Amino acid sequence: MSVSHPANDDASRPPEESGSRRLQSFDDVLAHVEDRDRRKLPDEVVHLSDLEALEGEVIRLPNGTELALNSWSQRQLGSLLGIRWDRFFENTTPSERAEQITTRLRRTTESKKLRAYAPMSSGDRGELRAILAPSFTAIDDIRVFAAMKKMVSGALARFAFLRVEVTDSATFYHAISRESVSLDGDELHPGFMLRNSETGGSALSIDDAWFRKVCSNGLMLQVGGKRALYRTHRRIETETLESALVLTIARLPERWTAGMHLLNAARHLLVKHPSDAIEAMLDDASIPRELVRTAQGLAVVDRATSAYDIVQSVTRAAHEQNRDPHLRFQLERLAGEYLVQNVKLDDTSFASSLARVPETSVSH
Repeated sequence: MSVSHPANDDASRPPEESGSRRLQSFDDVLAHVEDRDRRKLPDEVVHLSDLEALEGEVIRLPNGTELALNSWSQRQLGSLLGIRWDRFFENTTPSERAEQITTRLRRTTESKKLRAYAPMSSGDRGELRAILAPSFTAIDDIRVFAAMKKMVSGALARFAFLRVEVTDSATFYHAISRESVSLDGDELHPGFMLRNSETGGSALSIDDAWFRKVCSNGLMLQVGGKRALYRTHRRIETETLESALVLTIARLPERWTAGMHLLNAARHLLVKHPSDAIEAMLDDASIPRELVRTAQGLAVVDRATSAYDIVQSVTRAAHEQNRDPHLRFQLERLAGEYLVQNVKLDDTSFASSLARVPETSVSH
């Protein structure tokens, strides 16, 4: 299983597992989710003024528990204290930094919910995962995968998990169908991308995802402009979550059919200026300019001429020149949005059916 911690998000800790990528079954991934879940400490609501900062980016709780900040909880704490961490503490010693953080915490009147991991081994400190509103109620990965195991384990047998990535702020699960489909000889595996954050980084979502075997590119499509599942983090009954997941998995083949029509049409849509199209596609502040230029260069090398071609150049850059799963997710999403927004289907009856592609939303 590929479980990675990107350098810009988890530089302070090693990967949980290393080795070559291999396809994993649902049960394999569930076991990994269960292992992480066992490390969690009970959530605790505390007054921020009762916390104390120690040297080494450590926070001491009122009960004496010491938790090391990770990249995400450090970012959240900086936001709460009104500081940009690296710039504010650029010329301070560890003791000065701890003193200034503690002073600012003492002045706050808020209470927050803390989420944390227990120490990996005796003598280690635990890990402060998140600093959240007291009312925040996460839909943890274990609930999602337990619901899937209970309700759709048979349907999930057709899938294998290509990639599982864990960062300080989110988890990404890319599952692909074991059976491929051919698009004019191009072998593709339809599937889904499940992204979640137990720490307030993003909502629970499932998107249609495609894997191109020849180059290992991924692509996310929101056919009809709709996601397969989207749920913000708040209280949800188990039965409601189970029902939503059953509907989502059951509707995937219908969404894949719509996606195949869209991809086929994209192969025949000529793009006069691929570099300009990529520039417009990736006109987003979160996308580094270097990656935009890389994608443009790949389009030249690959002699991209169609909408399908330039999307492949973008998603190739997302995989070959990038290790951050958050950025890869964004690139694959933007590439899919480009196709949905720009590819026009000649078959008007089918085009209208895209608007009827089901989306599973959970409102209670």
